[in-house]
Amino acid sequence: MEQNIKLLISAGFKNSTQTLLHTFNKILEGNVKKTHGFPWEYGLEHIQYDFILIPFRNNNDVFVSAFFQDILEQSYIYSPFHESNYLSEYRNLSKQEKINIICQTPIKNLVDVYKKFNWNDFLHLNNEKRIEIINNHYKINIDMNNKNLQTFDIIEQGMKKKILSFDVCNLNNKNFRIAMSKIIFKSEEDIVLINSNTSNSKWYYDKYTDFKNELKT
Repeated sequence: MEQNIKLLISAGFKNSTQTLLHTFNKILEGNVKKTHGFPWEYGLEHIQYDFILIPFRNNNDVFVSAFFQDILEQSYIYSPFHESNYLSEYRNLSKQEKINIICQTPIKNLVDVYKKFNWNDFLHLNNEKRIEIINNHYKINIDMNNKNLQTFDIIEQGMKKKILSFDVCNLNNKNFRIAMSKIIFKSEEDIVLINSNTSNSKWYYDKYTDFKNELKT
């Protein structure tokens, strides 16, 4: 099994899926796929995978991350440039022009847009609801308050597979790497994160940091 492990990453948006995809593609030599849907929506092909990885993250962190990821995209209802929001008159400007506007916009104005919405209604971002649906489907009990790597054995169409679920805040934790290495038959040294699509590499990082601090006040 060691040489033929296949892994499916299934998570909502903003749950380190790009980092996990790049990391495990290197470890497992490309036998990794990801989906932002539910595992069973991936088609019958998902049954061929030995492991289903279900990472999650605190909902509030996901919501803020998504808000900034999509902040220039006028098609998203929560973008300040959406036709229903206060920067709509600038929605057809170039990307760089929009970036300049956001950089000059007071944090309070961005917070006001953010707070207009009930973010729990966006299922693609709501980890609590997603985990509830997954638990009901597989008859398992993923606990979002559990900071350890959680494992569950399931059988689909006569095939055994294992679900691995965890809070992505533990990705750099040594105990997490040790547990993961034992499960996928690799050494701890092989579990080296390849960070991708992280906030600290984005143009909006400073604004993002100030925004999170403002939400705490």
